[in-house]
Amino acid sequence: MWFVKNPEWFDVIVTDNMFGDIITDLGAMIQGGMGIAAGGNINPRGRACSSPSAAALPNIPARA
Repeated sequence: MWFVKNPEWFDVIVTDNMFGDIITDLGAMIQGGMGIAAGGNINPRGRACSSPSAAALPNIPARA
């Protein structure tokens, strides 16, 4: 709730995967649309990965 009402209060949010997906989608909509906000998967012992919101990808038909 506070994230939606006052997003400027937050610089970094650390959460689990499912709640992180919800927060990323909310952040994208606050900024103007899906695909603008990025999410990050951080592994303190190895590689990290950053990516745009998953809903930003268009539907791609399967190829036979």
